[in-house]
Amino acid sequence: MKHHFVARAAMLLLAGLLGGSGLVHADDIVKPKQFKSVDQMVEWTNDYSAETGTFKVLKRSPLHIQLKLWSVVKESGDRVIAEEMFRALQWGVFRTFAHTNAKQVTVTVIPPAGSIGMLTETVTREKALVVIQRLLGVRDFGDLLKEREGHQLWSDAMKRCRFSDYGAPGLKECTLALVDKE
Repeated sequence: MKHHFVARAAMLLLAGLLGGSGLVHADDIVKPKQFKSVDQMVEWTNDYSAETGTFKVLKRSPLHIQLKLWSVVKESGDRVIAEEMFRALQWGVFRTFAHTNAKQVTVTVIPPAGSIGMLTETVTREKALVVIQRLLGVRDFGDLLKEREGHQLWSDAMKRCRFSDYGAPGLKECTLALVDKE
């Protein structure tokens, strides 16, 4: 019970630091590349890496991964770090469900040393699907991606969830909905 309270308090603290159409076009519909493991998916996306220490599988079943922020430093400030932590959490959840058959994932996000605390959240495939359907008006995880030059990048709809300046729902609302802390 104490862990749940601490986790909830941490999530709300991060949300507090963030303050206050995205239709999918037919030519952007993508069938996400599928992988047998999250390790293969991470290697393919090249966004995180076991070799650089930014990615680690903590447990295979139920799946628990760790993502370490690499794009910000402590001096970036708490707000910027909180935003990047929310983006990393979303990345871990949405990339896992788009590219693997995992039914649930726990994502631990490690911030820069000496800054705000780490974040750990568990999300089911079903919950993530409900959130993107409700907030983004998309059908499935494939609608979160677009194909460009052989890469599967975030779609315009997904950018509305990852970046507040792309329109509603925005980074904070989407992330809090994903972890049931709206």
